[in-house]
Amino acid sequence: MAQTKKNKGFIAKYWGYALLLGLMAAWWLVDDKVKVAPFIIAGSLLAIYYFLFRVPRPCGAQGRDGACRNNAYGLMAGCQLQQHKRQNFFRRLGSEKLRRLNHGLWTSPKEGLASIAALASAVSCLAAIVALFLPK
Repeated sequence: MAQTKKNKGFIAKYWGYALLLGLMAAWWLVDDKVKVAPFIIAGSLLAIYYFLFRVPRPCGAQGRDGACRNNAYGLMAGCQLQQHKRQNFFRRLGSEKLRRLNHGLWTSPKEGLASIAALASAVSCLAAIVALFLPK
């Protein structure tokens, strides 16, 4: 029987956190970063994709009754309502004030952890690209 979105396993939902731990281990444990830099770049790009578009979180779009509490996936997307998808996407791109963007990224511990992980993945990717071009 095929799995639907509702009964995905724990690993299928949260694989990005395991990938982030693997990237951190690669940065700390591997001595020759140039040899593993392509893998770190690929892993960092996958982690960025996960945290921006796949991490489970509450929607948080503003409505008449306050913030929406439907399930959403990724920091850039909203819930199943099309207006919430547009609202969250444009809010993250900066069409509203920076204060509101910052508030939306830290509204719950789950979103805060996902925001930190997305930033860490981006820094990891940039550092691995720089490590490729630096002389030994």
